[in-house]
Amino acid sequence: MCFKSGRNSSAEGFAHFCKQTGFATIVGDPTNGDGIGIDSLIFVLPNSGICLRFSASLGLNPDGGSNEEFGTTPDVPCEPGKDALQTCLDLIEKRDGSEASL
Repeated sequence: MCFKSGRNSSAEGFAHFCKQTGFATIVGDPTNGDGIGIDSLIFVLPNSGICLRFSASLGLNPDGGSNEEFGTTPDVPCEPGKDALQTCLDLIEKRDGSEASL
């Protein structure tokens, strides 16, 4: 699965699932995190009326780090100067020993 930086929430949850179960190889950039806990809580402060939104749980990566802070690291990070798609195509070519094309 190709992953570009700047993704979180449900995309994070899917990337985390793929990596932890071996469903797919994650190729690209680390995610932004914040997708393996439960939905956020929203409430209004009684005196000011200010609305607050925050995570009600803390999702942890296998190494014990906070997923919200560190995200999910790819199995195969992008090489300098290459995007996730090119890195993925190079990986397929290397595994197949043949040219990969779209």
